[in-house]
Amino acid sequence: MATLRVMTWNVENFAAPGGGGIKAPPQEVFDAKLGFLGETIRQIDPELVALQEIGNEEAFDALRAELGAAYGHAFLSTKPGTRPIRVGMISKRALTDVVELQDYAPGRYPPVPALAPPGAPPADPISKMSRGAVAVVVTAGATHVRVITAHLKSKLLSYPRAGGRSSFTPADENERTFATFCATAQRNTEAATLRDFAVSMLRAEPATRLVVLGDLNDVPAAASTQIFLGPEDRDASRPDQEAPIRLFNLAEPIPGPGGTKGDIHLLPEERRFSRRFNGRGELIDHILASRNLLGEFRSGALTGVAGFDILVQTITEQDAGIGPTARLAKARPDHAPVVATFRLGDA
Repeated sequence: MATLRVMTWNVENFAAPGGGGIKAPPQEVFDAKLGFLGETIRQIDPELVALQEIGNEEAFDALRAELGAAYGHAFLSTKPGTRPIRVGMISKRALTDVVELQDYAPGRYPPVPALAPPGAPPADPISKMSRGAVAVVVTAGATHVRVITAHLKSKLLSYPRAGGRSSFTPADENERTFATFCATAQRNTEAATLRDFAVSMLRAEPATRLVVLGDLNDVPAAASTQIFLGPEDRDASRPDQEAPIRLFNLAEPIPGPGGTKGDIHLLPEERRFSRRFNGRGELIDHILASRNLLGEFRSGALTGVAGFDILVQTITEQDAGIGPTARLAKARPDHAPVVATFRLGDA
C-alpha cells in the first residue's frame, strides 16, 4: 500500500551568515539550528517537508546538505516578499508540475490598503501575497498528490517610519487599528487567492489528492483559515455535492456520523498548538487535506490517515512573545513541526 508522510515547519528566520536576505544569527547559533533541524527531520522521516521563513539560499542549501542524498529533490520559492523570507520544499520524491503563486487574480480581488509613515502620502495598495506560495505534485504508487505550501501575512504588526525604518510600536491607536485592518484584509485575500487555485485544481483533476501545508498565521476558527477550508461539512462520512472541493483541518475534529459523538479526533485538544505566544499555545501551522485523502470512517478512525501529530516538545521553553530581535539568539524555531501520514491505497 502506498503511503505519503508530509511535514510543515516554520523554521523561523533561517538564514546563514554571510548570505543575502534577512539578518542572520551568529555563526554558532546558525550551526546549532542547522543541526537541530536536520536531526529532527531525520527522526520524523517525512517524505516531503514544507518549510517557511527561509531567509537566504545559503541556509536552504546547507539544510539540503545536512539531510543528504535521501532528500534529493527540492524547490525554493523565487518570490520572496518585502521582508525577504521564502517558502520551500525538500523531498524524497520527485517534485513535478511546480507552480508559484503570488499575484492576486486581476479583477478578482481589490488591492489591499497599505500603511504609510505618519504625515507621508498614501502608500500604493498591495496587489500580491506577502510572499509567494508553491504548489507541486508528488507521486506515490499510482496516486498523484498536489501539495501546496504557503506562509500568509503575519499577525505581527510593524509600522513604517521615515527613512525606510519601521517600528513595532504604533504612533497612536488609530494607526494600530488601521494596521490591523490592513493585515487582516491581506491575509484573507491571500487565503482566497490560494483557495481559488485549490478549487480550480480539485475540479479539473478530481482524481488528484490535495494537501495544504503551512503557516497560515491564524487559528482554525479565523476567517482566513475558514476561507481555505471551503463549505462547512456536518458529516464527512457521507458524500454530497460540495465534498470534492472541501478541505479538512487535521488538527480539528473531522465531522462523522451521529453528530459530535461520531467526530474523529486525530490529536488530543491539549496538543493542538504549534507555538506559544506569551505563554499561551496557539495553532497557526496547519495541514489541510481534501476529502479523498481521509479514506473511510471505520470504528472511530479514518482509513486514509495513518497518523497526525504536532511535535510540541520541540518548542519547550520557546516563546514568540519575546520578540523577533531577542529570538535571533535562539537555536530552535518557535514553531513546532506538524506531521501527517496518509494511506493512499484506501483513499
